[in-house]
Order: sequence, then structure tokens, then C-alpha cells
Amino acid sequence: MGQGLAICGQPKDYVLRETEMPQRELPVLLGQDARTLQNQHRLPRLPIPTLKDTCEQYLKCVAPLLSEAEFKITEDCVARFMKEDGANMHEKLMKYGENKVSYIEDFYRNTYLEARYSLFSSNPSFVLEHSCDSQVQVAADLAMSCLHYHHSISEGTLDPWTTKAGPLCMQQLPLLFASARIVSSGPDLSESFLASSQHIVVMASGALFKLQVLGLNGEIVVDRSTLRNKLAEIIRLGKANTQAAAESLGVLTTAERDAWAATRARLESASECNRQMLRLVDSALFVVCLDSLSGLSAEQMMRNVMYGLSGSAHNRWLDKWSWIVCEDGQAGFNWEHSLLDGHTMQEFVATVASKSGFTSDATVAPDDEQAKIMPISFLLDSDAKKTIEASVKGAVTVGDGFAYGHLEYQRYGTSSMKQFKCSPDGYLQAAMAISWFKQYGSLGVPYESVLTKSFEHGRVFVARNMNCAIAHAVHAFCEPGASAAIKTSAVSTISKEVSEICKLAASGKDIDRPILGLKNMARQAGKSLSLCEDPAYSKFQALNLVTSHCGRAPIRFFCFEAAADGFSVGYFAKEGGVQFAITHLQDSELQSFIAVLTATLDEMYEIFAFGGKRPEAVPKLRLPVSGGQTARILQNQHCLPRLPIPTLKETCEQYLKCMAPLLSTAELKMTEGYVANFLKRDGAEMHEELVKYGENKV
Repeated sequence: MGQGLAICGQPKDYVLRETEMPQRELPVLLGQDARTLQNQHRLPRLPIPTLKDTCEQYLKCVAPLLSEAEFKITEDCVARFMKEDGANMHEKLMKYGENKVSYIEDFYRNTYLEARYSLFSSNPSFVLEHSCDSQVQVAADLAMSCLHYHHSISEGTLDPWTTKAGPLCMQQLPLLFASARIVSSGPDLSESFLASSQHIVVMASGALFKLQVLGLNGEIVVDRSTLRNKLAEIIRLGKANTQAAAESLGVLTTAERDAWAATRARLESASECNRQMLRLVDSALFVVCLDSLSGLSAEQMMRNVMYGLSGSAHNRWLDKWSWIVCEDGQAGFNWEHSLLDGHTMQEFVATVASKSGFTSDATVAPDDEQAKIMPISFLLDSDAKKTIEASVKGAVTVGDGFAYGHLEYQRYGTSSMKQFKCSPDGYLQAAMAISWFKQYGSLGVPYESVLTKSFEHGRVFVARNMNCAIAHAVHAFCEPGASAAIKTSAVSTISKEVSEICKLAASGKDIDRPILGLKNMARQAGKSLSLCEDPAYSKFQALNLVTSHCGRAPIRFFCFEAAADGFSVGYFAKEGGVQFAITHLQDSELQSFIAVLTATLDEMYEIFAFGGKRPEAVPKLRLPVSGGQTARILQNQHCLPRLPIPTLKETCEQYLKCMAPLLSTAELKMTEGYVANFLKRDGAEMHEELVKYGENKV
């Protein structure tokens, strides 16, 4: 077993851990053609906002949540904070950040690693579109695509991600495979085994199995057929193991961290075999969980990937990312969040889970002798078995404590929102803010995750989408008797304000991360921030509308645990609609919110597209027909959607599929090169012009 690469970790009596991610070692792990990281040197360092900017944003955000008297108290508190402890801690933070790639990454990562609650509360997950293929077919396809993706990362040949604004940080990619969160009695640790790992771990009926998938030289020693056969054999072995459920150690990764840490430490001390078996799981490229469930509804599948169900809760290992595949081929994905963010996982999952999958130039040399299945078993004492039994019950109980809902809104999507002169994200944030107000008669306390990967080691910042302009617009929209003109103006205002707040967050100038840095400086000095003692700060932290815009096909839902006093909403907009996955503590509240959100989206469409009149109230087109009657043949015209403009990528992919049988291998390779250049250059430019041209066309 290769030596793990320690990413972070400190003595138990730590105050503040300053070890950084292994940014200097990454090219060593990546081979000679490290194209994946070629843009890293171009990325700027994350700026530390001025204390004045942070405090001004904070006041703007809390103002609508406070009475005039309360706001005056908070203004005075902020003024003192800026002159006294805030100024002192900001100076310390500036000095701390001088030699850091990112002043916030250690603090942010440690919020996860130091937490002692169950990973249920922090692991996000995806539900995929149902492919209708068999369990072993789906799992084999996903695993094979992952092995090719791993090869591209290991060799550094994966193309770096870019946007119109420029390149994105790829620092998380080498940590995508063969990394693990290692539970500890203090803060947890993180380790990477990218340079040495050659196997995956497969779980079935709670039993764990090692499956060798790579050879000594990095060649892939399985193909899809081999994988299907091996996975089918593992399912059979798991079902034949009558003790598997009772000895399913993986379920302890769902328990509170101190309980899992104590059990793991005791088992490792008791047996060298246990230590080696645990290391096999830690060092696996990834985990595949084959569940003995089928016919799950959308809500049940959301819960299954988040918490597990009775019959699958024991079949989990949350300290690593894992594919979760049911007997009928329904699949999802769960990942540990301390190292890897939503955008990284969205791009990875959407790519490898696509219909065409992901391929690379890796050598595939099926070798049944190397691709062996090895059971991973542990010597468990009676206390461990009791803890396992309690953890299975606990996982089901935790899952029972939440309500799960989804909305697959299909009346309109991004093109209409853009026609309404709104950014799709701002438009949807407006819909959710208005829906909250309609349901509860008060303003929500919103939170939206925002990507900061335009900076080196950028991760996730926070858009606090609330200020006086947004608050006034929400009230105006919901005012009884408000005209369509007032409502369209209100939505436009919210969308514009949200876009500006998100831009600030994306530029590294949010509220939450600088305050997190200041709090850590205060903690290092054995103090607390006076700002956080003001009652307004409690209201600022009472989040009840926690949202994240993440996902693209074939991802169906993006799920995460409900906010304590409100909703968690994973959503993403597409050409023909919007996908929402929503969780809450109470099902009645959840169902009401979905109904209100649906009605709000309908209303917003009607005020923009029809001036507030419902479609059926819009005058029907009349033609001079025989007898002077209405042209009933055209009465449904207004119900028809606009013709979508396909993405350039989709068009080019279809073109290549069509041409492939007509060309030799050399000709196809040449054509692929032409198409790649076309996608990046004139094709992209002309497609953008075409989309703009079509905005006002039927």
C-alpha cells in the first residue's frame, strides 16, 4: 500500500491549523503533459476585502430584518467594531494572508473537518436521470467512465475549465480520486492516494469488496463486460453473506464523528488486519454502493442518496464519494464536502454519467488475473456490533426527520427569463424570495452559494441576497392589487440586485468569508468578535432559504440537508424548465412552498409575457373564416413552446456521430480536430450570434 499524502492535520491541542493544500506537489502527481493545471499560474490570489466594505455589506443585508431602533443599535455596534476589535483582527488577517495562496481555504475546510456532527449534515448529493438500464450496466458504465477520467487527471491531459470570463482553478481535480476524510478524535484529517491507488471498493448488502481495476503501469485492467460480471458476482457474494448487515462497518461513517472516531481507533488498535482493511477503503479510487432497492419515487431516491432507506442505510461509506445504484438502475452520487465543491462534482458527474460517457487514451487491457475481487472484512468486538446496529437505526431515524420534495417546472426556462431581461439565477432567486413572503408574510433570510474559482484555490463564497431594494420589491410584488407593471418592475429589481450581490461574492467580496477569517483570528487570540454578540448577528445567521444553483443533465436533482428553520433548495435552470430539489423539516410546509413557488413562477411568466393576463384571457387570433366564426384551428397556438436552439456542443456531437461510419480512423481524427477548433472559435461566435438573433423570433 502506497504512502498517503497528508493534506491537513494537527496535534489534538491545536489552535489553528496552517497546513496548506499540496499545491506545489500536484504537478509531480500529474505526469509530463500537465495540461490540466496549465492555467493555474494565471489565476489571481483571492483578495481580502477591506473591513469597511465587509461591514457596509453586512449593514445592507441586515437592515430589512431589523426595526429602526434595532438597526440604530447595530450601526453603533458596527462602528465600534470597525474602530476596535474588528480593526485589530483585520490587521492580523491581512498579515496571515500575506503568504497564503488563499487566506480563507484552511478556515473554510476546517469548518467541515472540525465539525463533530454526522456527515449527513454536510455531504451533498445528486440524483441522476433514470437510464432504465440494469443495475450492473449502469454501475459498470459509470465506473468505466470514471477510470478514464482518472487517467486524464493522473496524466494531466484533462482540458482545464474556462468560462467567458477566463480560466477556472483546477486545484481540486487531483483530489477527486483516491482521497478520503479520515475520522479522528480531534479535527478529522484528509489524505490523498492518487499516486498509488489501483482499486475501487464496491458495497453490496453492507459487505465491502476490493476490486482491482488498474495495473502497475496505470493501464485499465477491466472493460465494461468484465466490470458487469465482477459487479454481478459481488452482488451475489453480498447476498450470500448472512452477517453482512450486522457487520456493516460503513454505516458508522454516518454516525456522529466522535462515536465513529472512538470505534475506528479501538478497532485499529485491536488488530493490524483491521488497520490494513480500513486503509484499503481509505485509499480506494472511489466507492460503488449497489443497493437492493427498486421502484423508488423521486422523493425516495433523494432520501436514498442523502441518508439511505431501510434496506440501504447500512450500505454506505460517507467518508469518500460514492456512486449509489439501485436494482432497477436508478442512480445517484454522494460526496464528502471538505475537499470538493459542487461545481467540481457537477462537471465531473455530468461528464462521466452522460450517455456517451467519458473516454481517454488510457490503455485498456482486460486481465481477469489482476481484476480480482477481495472481500474486506473486519474483526469486530461486541461493542462495535452494537454501535453498528444503533447507527443503522439512527440513519433511518435521521432520514425520517426530514421531508423531501421536487419540482420539475417545464412551462418555460432560461430563454424566456433572458427575454424578460433578467438573469436566470436572479429571476429564480426572485421567485423563491417572493414565494417565501407569500407563504409566511415576512422576509426570508436567504443564502446562495457562489463560485470563486476564478481565483487560485477558489472555492465557494456566499451571496446574501437581501437588502432594502430587494425587500421593497418583494413587498411591492405581494401588495394586494399590484399591477402587472409594478410586479414586472419588482422582479426586474430583485434580479438586478441579486446579480450585483452575486458578482461581488464571485469577486471574493462577500460577507461570510471575511467574517469567518476574522473569527479565526479572534479565536487564535482566545477572543470572540464583538460583532457576533450583537442580536442582529443572530438574525443574520438564522438562515431559512438556503439555495445553490448547481446541476446539468444528466443530473436530475441536487440535494442537501434542510436548513434548521426553513428550506434547502438545490436547483438549476435549463432551456425548457427548472429543476428544484427541496428539503424541509415538515412535509406540509414543503408541499405548500412547492405549490406557492409553482404559482409564483406561473404568475411571473404571465406578467412578463401577457401583461398579467392569464393565457386563456389573451384575445384569440381571429381570421375571416366561413360564417364569421373564430378560427378554432389556431386556438392552441399560444400554448406552444418556442423552438429551442440546440447547444453548439450537441450539434457537433451529432455531426461527429453521423460522419464517423463514413470516415477512416485517420479521417475521423482529423475531423474531430476541425470540430474542436470550430467549437472554440468561429462556431462559438456564430452560435452566440444565432442565439441573440433568435431572442425575438418565434
